[in-house]
Amino acid sequence: MTIRTGLKRFLLVDRILRVDAGAIEGVRAFSNAPVFLGIEAMAQLGALLVRHLCGFERHAFLLKINQCILPRSPTLNGPFLLHGRLTGRSDSAFTCALSAEQNGQRSLEAECIFAVVPYDQAFQKEMLKNHYQEVFSCLKNGSPAS
Repeated sequence: MTIRTGLKRFLLVDRILRVDAGAIEGVRAFSNAPVFLGIEAMAQLGALLVRHLCGFERHAFLLKINQCILPRSPTLNGPFLLHGRLTGRSDSAFTCALSAEQNGQRSLEAECIFAVVPYDQAFQKEMLKNHYQEVFSCLKNGSPAS
């Protein structure tokens, strides 16, 4: 399967600064980006936290955005500090409070629900687990992720 987003790469987190059992922090620099890419960056950060908490043993994906507060500007410019905090979890779902801030001011906020499912034929473990572990490792180490 080929997914063509029109972007050179679809990874919208530049670096993971810190991660622990209930939180993750990263950065993303935008250049005249539409706001939906900021929402996607926060969702990607949240999914990385969920995958990390599952030991990369389950497939994680965004299920729902419960709430979302958008900035006044239609575009995002410059570096943003991304925050993710686990607010709830069950065997099959995680809830995270996500935000993006610039110069100490929150620009975007969202409460997102992520589902986790076992790997199967559609979500192949041998491909996805290794891919997400490598991306996570590269983002933590500051090296380029594919």
